[in-house]
Amino acid sequence: MGRLQSQTNALFRTTIMVFPQAFALVVQQLIFLLYPAVLTLALCSILDSLANADVPTWAYALIAIASTPVSLAGRIWFRDWLVARKAARVGAILAPRWDGKAIGNTDLLKLLMGAFETGYISKVKYLQATGHLLKDHG
Repeated sequence: MGRLQSQTNALFRTTIMVFPQAFALVVQQLIFLLYPAVLTLALCSILDSLANADVPTWAYALIAIASTPVSLAGRIWFRDWLVARKAARVGAILAPRWDGKAIGNTDLLKLLMGAFETGYISKVKYLQATGHLLKDHG
């Protein structure tokens, strides 16, 4: 009975220690994803009250929904611009970048997953065609 109770207490302590960390991570990600929409809604309501405009609710919803992906894309663009600027300042050359044709580069993901399952990733014809493969060994 004592051994089972000590194991249960250890499991309970581990769960208590892990849950707040997971909860904090979830809250942090929710804040990160929702703050553009909340900020946009706040700005829209301030502008609405200052201009005495009657904006429909569906427009608020559309603006709030669109603000999250637009802000994420803006952050990605700004980070890429900042990295390129820093690299140019120190004379570095950035690694080549593959831009796929499908949304999210899923075409490249399928290509590389197929090459990974059937052989070596370096054997992908796309790599050879675009010149990203420096040397083919075998």
